[in-house]
This record gives sequence, C-alpha cells and structure tokens, in this order.
Amino acid sequence: IVDKINSSIGQDPNAVNIIGVLDIYGFESFKVN
Repeated sequence: IVDKINSSIGQDPNAVNIIGVLDIYGFESFKVN
C-alpha cells in the first residue's frame, strides 16, 4: 500500500486526496512505520 502511494506521489493529482483519506482513517501510521 505504501509503495503504491509513494509511486503515485508527483504523478497522480489524486495522490493528495488518497493521503488525506488514509490520514482520516489513521492509516498514516503504516507510512510512519
């Protein structure tokens, strides 16, 4: 999941929205870990 998001950063304008949704659900913990 993290790799998919990282590969989308700077390429997909929706990447920001995806990160925002993950943040809402608290999945940002996976990015940190």
